[in-house]
Amino acid sequence: MARVSFLLFHASFEQDKLFLRFLSYTETYLCVGDQRFRQNTKGAAHLVLMETEVDRIIQTADGTLRKISAFRALGGLFLSLLTLLAALSVPLFACVWGFRYLIGGMKGVRHLRVRVFPLLAVLSAVTFIGILFAGGNDLITRLGRPTVWSIALCLSTWAFALFSGLGLLAVVRVPRSEVHPLVYLHSLLASVLFSVATVYLACFGMIGLRTWV
Repeated sequence: MARVSFLLFHASFEQDKLFLRFLSYTETYLCVGDQRFRQNTKGAAHLVLMETEVDRIIQTADGTLRKISAFRALGGLFLSLLTLLAALSVPLFACVWGFRYLIGGMKGVRHLRVRVFPLLAVLSAVTFIGILFAGGNDLITRLGRPTVWSIALCLSTWAFALFSGLGLLAVVRVPRSEVHPLVYLHSLLASVLFSVATVYLACFGMIGLRTWV
């Protein structure tokens, strides 16, 4: 099962219990009749198992769970892992070429934009995460109406999409002979993964997210 979001859950049943697993975390629900379930710590049912014309779904207060194929689930996890590795490698790689640039060791190196755009995309994603963490207990107050925080959050998603697209455009247009092969390969893979992530996030309304609407 998968939430209508970018999270994947595995649903399983055991007698009158329903288990939703995400990585190592498991939510346990108890049946209260009529295909309705409640969590151990809650008294009222807030999860319903429903039969539709297409397939069985699980409706929760947070969203909808629909069954997907194992290929799609594993493929999504694989791409997510690759994207995470790319997001981690880009800043580490930038520390190397950034230091060389500061000490003048990159004079004559062309097409720096193929290195810069993926870095800016990662920084945009970090800004998005940073705003969410910085909100703390005031997150709803800060993001529930147009504020500096909510607008910055929205702009960070557009920035990620913009720099991901510019990075991909830059790396495919640059002559490969004028860029170090490893630099070209790294920038190409990172930009492709970030662009795929942009499309995926856009499908779920995360690009241009306006939390105050």
